[in-house]
Amino acid sequence: MHAVAMSTHRPDDAPRPEAREAETPEARDLMAAVREAFQTKLSSALDKHLAPASAPKVGRNDPCPCGSGKKYKKCCLGNP
Repeated sequence: MHAVAMSTHRPDDAPRPEAREAETPEARDLMAAVREAFQTKLSSALDKHLAPASAPKVGRNDPCPCGSGKKYKKCCLGNP
């Protein structure tokens, strides 16, 4: 027969030792400031990443933006 090992971890609702340190007003204020700074930085990074392209889209039959004088579809369409 196999012995069943008893779990030694705390239940999810039990307070963690590190959580007791955050109960001071100074620690709560510091954590709130860190959280706000992180959210601000994340928000600005997402805004930059998700910003629309500034150059207008080139159509297949438009002149190629490279300046060759050819149509885009015959020049740079397949080349990144």
